Amino acid sequence: MPIGRSVVAVMSRSLLAKIFAVSFVSVHLPLIAMLVYLGSMRAAFSDPAFWVLLSATLAGTLFCLGLTWLLLSPLMRLTRAIDDYRQGKPMTSVAAKRGDEVGQLDRKVSELTRELDGLILRLRQEATEDPLTGLANRRALMERGAESLVQKDSLQNVVSLVMFDIDHFKAINDRHGHQIGDRVLVAIGNLLRSHIRPSDFAARMGGEEFVIVLPATGHDDARLIAERLRLLLRDSDIAPLGRGAVTASFGVVTSESGSPELQRLLSLADASLYLAKDGGRDQVVCCTAEPA
Repeated sequence: MPIGRSVVAVMSRSLLAKIFAVSFVSVHLPLIAMLVYLGSMRAAFSDPAFWVLLSATLAGTLFCLGLTWLLLSPLMRLTRAIDDYRQGKPMTSVAAKRGDEVGQLDRKVSELTRELDGLILRLRQEATEDPLTGLANRRALMERGAESLVQKDSLQNVVSLVMFDIDHFKAINDRHGHQIGDRVLVAIGNLLRSHIRPSDFAARMGGEEFVIVLPATGHDDARLIAERLRLLLRDSDIAPLGRGAVTASFGVVTSESGSPELQRLLSLADASLYLAKDGGRDQVVCCTAEPA
């Protein structure tokens, strides 16, 4: 009974075993019947025909098993490829050139994984990218911006953060409409992508508020960067508003502690930003984050 149960368990789990059993029984049933018939007679064991039939049956068994395994082995490799794909490895084709059903299955799986890769990429972009400006969004800032604070060079522990807010943005929307307001936001996104360094990290926090993380950047350099962006924005000609119609107030904070907390820097930059607004807007106010 244990052997029988083992055979049944293998048959229930293995397509190879099922196909082999069906093929073997279908092809070799006449030979097996003849062997059983001859085996019932004692004289049959001395008859060469009995041994020819027995050898043919064994050879056919091995041939059937080997050919069945050869035909189904691409399915086994495809299964392993899918397991590897689920672990983050690229999907590899194992039988795409075959014209049979296995090749068709391989091509369909490859198409499906390519579509899935594209969908995952779009979902990641939607989750971390501001759809209007193309910059990172608040979620990406909180997840990836903190990584930008960690310096590759242990001797450079300084980091700065710039936060700025468009002046009188509500008035622009009320007077010219939200379409023009969106045009202003898009222009700022383009300006940031064109004028920040590859090591910097820019994000739209929401509404008309933006943040730039400046790794390995001290107080003086951060102020210069903010001033340059302020002047570039004021000099931008955004139709139909015209040159000089859009300005922003900037808050800059610099930390030399070596392991600054992003949320703390955001709070300090936000406080500096409101000082800039209270001081008349279209200006830069800086502060330094003391070690906690």
